[in-house]
Amino acid sequence: MRARDAALVSSRRRAGVFVALIGVLLLVTSTAYAAGVVDQGLVSEDRSVERAVERADADATAALKHAAREAAHDAAARPVTRAPSETGSVEPTAAVRPATAFEDAFRIRLALAGIEALAAVNAEVEDVSATATLRQIDGPVDPADLEMLRETVRVGPVANGTATRVVFENVTLTATRGGRTVAEQTRNRSVVVSVPTLAAHERTERFERRLNRGPVEGPGLGRQLTASLYPMTWARGYGQYAGAPVQNVLANRHVELSTNAGIVRTQRDVFGTSDPDARGGLARATARTGLTDLLAPTELDESAWSAAVLDAPTPKSAAGGDGFGAARTHADETRPVSVGHAADVAAVSVHDDLESVVRESYRVEASLTADANRVVYGGRLRLPRPSAAGEGRWRRVDVRTRERVRVLPATGAPRGTPAGTVDPHEVLGFGAATRTVVVERTVRGRWKRTVERAFEIASAEGPPRIVTREVVVDSATTEDSAIDRYHVDVRVAGAYAPTDDAPDRPITTFGAAASADDPDLAGTPEAARAALGVGTAENVDRVAREAVVDGDVDRSTVVFGRRSAATIDRIASDLDGLRVGVR
Repeated sequence: MRARDAALVSSRRRAGVFVALIGVLLLVTSTAYAAGVVDQGLVSEDRSVERAVERADADATAALKHAAREAAHDAAARPVTRAPSETGSVEPTAAVRPATAFEDAFRIRLALAGIEALAAVNAEVEDVSATATLRQIDGPVDPADLEMLRETVRVGPVANGTATRVVFENVTLTATRGGRTVAEQTRNRSVVVSVPTLAAHERTERFERRLNRGPVEGPGLGRQLTASLYPMTWARGYGQYAGAPVQNVLANRHVELSTNAGIVRTQRDVFGTSDPDARGGLARATARTGLTDLLAPTELDESAWSAAVLDAPTPKSAAGGDGFGAARTHADETRPVSVGHAADVAAVSVHDDLESVVRESYRVEASLTADANRVVYGGRLRLPRPSAAGEGRWRRVDVRTRERVRVLPATGAPRGTPAGTVDPHEVLGFGAATRTVVVERTVRGRWKRTVERAFEIASAEGPPRIVTREVVVDSATTEDSAIDRYHVDVRVAGAYAPTDDAPDRPITTFGAAASADDPDLAGTPEAARAALGVGTAENVDRVAREAVVDGDVDRSTVVFGRRSAATIDRIASDLDGLRVGVR
């Protein structure tokens, strides 16, 4: 019994010794590992590849959207409506098909613009460089590649045609480190631009079809022209049959007027609106045609009605002609011609637009120029590296540049009022001002210093493993700065510029009129400076800053001189007197 108890105690002691040895081993290993971790510093997580790809992704989307917008504007401004095989002007290609010439050319424009835009995408984070590509070919693009490029882009209208969606297929983002590809992803990119190119093209084609459509083929110019000319021709024909002074039942002027009216109406039906210049021209043509019909009730040819009314015949004498004497030629006779109702019509048309005519007689075209000249250059920014003292090597983590633009305090603004009279289109100064603009440029970089260290990791299944890791032991920030100085000249000028319908003669200007009721260009310099945005010193500062940041400023506007109510009344009275005199 005692022997068995002794054996049991001995066995328990041996087991306790074994457990104690394991505990001592774990304690020593954990202590060594903790000491190694403390000695190596912070272990950084390398996310440079992910960050580079994210930046390239954002830059690629912005670049493709800008390229799509520019291509949409170009396609609308210079549309391709016929395939090269139909024109014969260039070498035929299957890239632009006759049935879809505009869409195919638009897609090719988008593909080429996308290739060019993505070529500028390059994001760098530490030693990782990320780029974006759309190109499916190597080398320069030739006509044989256009068909393949066309298929890499899809387009379609969105938002009821007010915008265009563009899908660029197989856009590839590639991240490289030391010339070796470390990440790559390919997917389609979709962008939407607020340019209604496709809708405008569809409506233009519909407008063209309606212009070419016959009267019995459906709504269009032919049907509107028929509906307009048919009743007018019957009415004038019956009037001529009844004895009315109608020489030509259907004249060219009637066809021209009805055709133009039909085109404007078709334009409004298709596009929802019509060209305001076309509407104004149509209104003037309608008035002119009506006046022609009113003043041509004679047997004269209608193309010469104005000469018949306004010019007295002065035939040349033919010596030894038909036996009639010189007195029978009527060359010496004076025959009065009554203008009559024409004077009333002309006076009414002028009275209806009198204020506008007078206003355009005192029209001034003003311009603003702001030129920025750099007088001091602070030099090129160079980002310094941190001190090389110490263990490890420095790596640049991030670079940021900043520009701070300051306009030095000043109180001057363009002032000045010319005196005397001015000839039409004579340019006069409306004042000038100068500013000094300072641009502070700064570049700031963040760095980290890394070293490679080895440490031992214990393993319960085998001998300890030696692991080498790159760890961050220090960080630093460096920067460089430079100051540039610009001299900005701000000038305002104006020219008296009456319209074609207004009198073109020198005018008393800028407050020099004899009385307050006389028309004058007074106030136009102040109005021009205010309209151009340099009426105050603060506005001049803003323009000077714009000239430095965005380039030289060149703007223009139109202002008008003072027109009193007494002036309008006096001109109206003179017109009435003229009307009575010519009747």
